Amino acid sequence: MALRVILFLTIFVSLLTAQSGNWIYLAGNSVHDIAENSNGRIFRIDKIGKIVFYTDDKGETWQQIILEWQPESITVDRFDRLWVGTKSEHLLRSSDNGATWDDYPCGEVTDVYVAGNNSIVAAGCWEIFVSFDDGNNWIKSDIQMVGIDKVFIYGDSTLFASRKNELKRSTNLGAEWETVFQNTYNDISMVNDSVIYVSCNDILYSTDGGNQWNLMNTDSYRQLEVFSDSVLFWYDDNIVFYSEDFGVTSHLLGNPFSLGYSANLLKIQNSIAMIDDGKLVIYDLTENISDDCYLPLEVGNQWLFVERMNNCLIDTISIIDKSVIDGKSYYLDNTGRNIRYDSTNSNLYIYYDGYGEKLYMDFSLSQGALMYQWLTGDWYHGGRIEEYEASVFGKQTNIIGFEEFEEYSWHYQYYAKNIGFVQENIYYQYSSARKRNLLEALIVRDGDHEHYSNGYTTEISGDYIIQYNNSSPVSVEFDLNHPNSILSTQNYIGVSFLDTVWFCSFYSNGANSTDTVKQIITPVSNVNHYKFDVGFDEQLLARGYQFYYSYLIKSKGLTGKTERFPETGWYDLNPTDIENNGYNQYSYDLSQNYPNPFNPETVISYSVAESSNVLVEVFNLLGEKVTTLVNEYKNSGEYSVKFNGVNLPAGLYLYRITAGKFVHTKKMLLIK
Repeated sequence: MALRVILFLTIFVSLLTAQSGNWIYLAGNSVHDIAENSNGRIFRIDKIGKIVFYTDDKGETWQQIILEWQPESITVDRFDRLWVGTKSEHLLRSSDNGATWDDYPCGEVTDVYVAGNNSIVAAGCWEIFVSFDDGNNWIKSDIQMVGIDKVFIYGDSTLFASRKNELKRSTNLGAEWETVFQNTYNDISMVNDSVIYVSCNDILYSTDGGNQWNLMNTDSYRQLEVFSDSVLFWYDDNIVFYSEDFGVTSHLLGNPFSLGYSANLLKIQNSIAMIDDGKLVIYDLTENISDDCYLPLEVGNQWLFVERMNNCLIDTISIIDKSVIDGKSYYLDNTGRNIRYDSTNSNLYIYYDGYGEKLYMDFSLSQGALMYQWLTGDWYHGGRIEEYEASVFGKQTNIIGFEEFEEYSWHYQYYAKNIGFVQENIYYQYSSARKRNLLEALIVRDGDHEHYSNGYTTEISGDYIIQYNNSSPVSVEFDLNHPNSILSTQNYIGVSFLDTVWFCSFYSNGANSTDTVKQIITPVSNVNHYKFDVGFDEQLLARGYQFYYSYLIKSKGLTGKTERFPETGWYDLNPTDIENNGYNQYSYDLSQNYPNPFNPETVISYSVAESSNVLVEVFNLLGEKVTTLVNEYKNSGEYSVKFNGVNLPAGLYLYRITAGKFVHTKKMLLIK
């Protein structure tokens, strides 16, 4: 494998500004293939010329990398390495954006797929090469298929190869091949090395390497690209579509220009790109996918609210299921509502049994616009749209709300972009009032959970530090205040944001400790005031044990956050307080090891009169240190430590303790 350094040139090309709707023409009349790295750099190769073009500004300027061979395919793998297949039996790889290249001698390479386990499969016109060690060694597979255009590897041994109208599979690294689809086959795409999608009149997918295929949609598609396990793009009849729910519902992105039958659909980070008759066009998706809406819908999304009314409460709205009703995809929340957000018109619908789908919110309307909101299948009220900027969870964002005004009632509800429902106020003059505010949100995006909160923490105040006065039990009284809690007043009963509070304690003398005891404590007044008694084991204290304690607090937040006082370590009773109350104190001492002689293990015991750093070391008779057994801060008490001489020769050894001003040495005998 030879390392080749390629001449690096730079040119600038003006962006042609032709547009069709939201499609933008980027470059070329002979573009053949494109790829993009994680930093947004787009690479392209043309049908003619030994050049790789790249742009860092979405096509406003293009620069060139000069190659030695005509490129045939270009790919960026998940490690941001650039792969270029050539027509001259060379596969090139660059880890520095094309400044230098590694050369792997293969056949003419039309496609490259790099799996997460560093498996590489490269396709030639009629042969396939596979490497399991990042390209150092290759296995060649002859396949009776001319004009291979895509290859994938599933697991450790299953290969897929496709060309126009045919898909083949091998389960033994290319030794044998079988035809999976023919004639009706159009395209193949793969996500996360585990889910395979094919366009074969219908869209089919497999999660077991192609043994079983499941039907996703009944429409016909010509070319397919998959962004994730649920977001798909395809085109047919010269129109580009996309779906965010496995093809259950679809939305059109329109006609970029004039699509030919051979148009190629490609995915890049936040855009969908097409190569049609040599022209590269791109559609920016950042403003068109449903994540960028006022009520993101995905199973697992949760919104945590505090409701202020006669009896305040903390409640959660969550998306618990997804279903298809009348051919449309709806999300079911835990209140029983079937909700649908349509990203093509920014409308929010609720499906009411017996009445069908009704408009609940129109986010496309602007400030002051009037609309009707359906609250049930046969009841609606009118109001106007309010729109403004506000800080939500510390970030400025756009808010759209619906405000209803009637003679004896008011109803407001507001939504934050990309977060969802943030506030609702309801007031009925002769009955009740309710105010609901968002405390936290947990939104699923691309398989990950994004947690939104104000980051508030609990404050502790009062006599939470135990004051021991030679009597047991001791009364402890303090407040726990959290900004999300609502204190009770004469008008309503408050609610605490804290779910559970534990008082944790144990005894220890340094060498030995009791089990930690967790005692649940509850408020005795309002929602934040705590008072309880702590009893002590007088016998353990008399024997030199120390009492350690802490407070553990779990909130009602969506992530189950816990806080601790103190943040690290433990509170303890002051040893001076114990001494002043007549408890026996330990003196400095170093005991004879036991057993002695020993083979190969013995125990060294010692006691410490005052809290200090303790050092216990072992030496041979030449004064050379063999090991350090203890070197740490110790409270007053009795301790022991094991010494193992399995790797030492038999003989006499010395062990020494240093604790404050106390230094003492003893002998021990190792026999074998």
